[in-house]
Amino acid sequence: MMIKQQGITIIEVMVTIAITTVGLLGLSTMQMQSIRSTQDSGNRAQAIWVVNDLINRIHANETASYEFNGEITCDAFPANLKVCSAYNDGGNRVAADGDCTVNDMATFDTWEALCGMPSSIDAAVGSSNFIANPGLSITQSSLGDYTITITWDSRTSGVDTDGNVTYTVNDNTTSQRSNYSVVFHP
Repeated sequence: MMIKQQGITIIEVMVTIAITTVGLLGLSTMQMQSIRSTQDSGNRAQAIWVVNDLINRIHANETASYEFNGEITCDAFPANLKVCSAYNDGGNRVAADGDCTVNDMATFDTWEALCGMPSSIDAAVGSSNFIANPGLSITQSSLGDYTITITWDSRTSGVDTDGNVTYTVNDNTTSQRSNYSVVFHP
């Protein structure tokens, strides 16, 4: 005599749980990748805005040299920076320095486009609030062409065994910085 099965077995329940778990893990991984890509896309869009702003400023101040040695970051406010444009710090209007040269204006333009100006509300109001750890380099070729490069931290993945922050790219290689670069002739 044959006994018919009634209900489901523990093996069937475990298989169902395993399949559901794998599916949910895949879904959460896809969501994390989407968040990373959205952050990178936002950083790139802001970098494009900064580069376009700098190109316009260079066109407006053609006699100055916008070439700087190395990469400019927002970590420290330059000691020799003259404020060549009035701005509001969130509570008060700050007047511009009256004795700015064209090269002072170039330094001010570069700093302000990347990092913004100090504010009583936040540390600064500018692109540095929207780009992850921005950096800027401007070089000029012998033909007069400028190369403007914005760099930023991309897709935080974690910390390595030495305590350094690492970043993961699609092919599972590590990289710490992404960049956007434009070459133009003023």
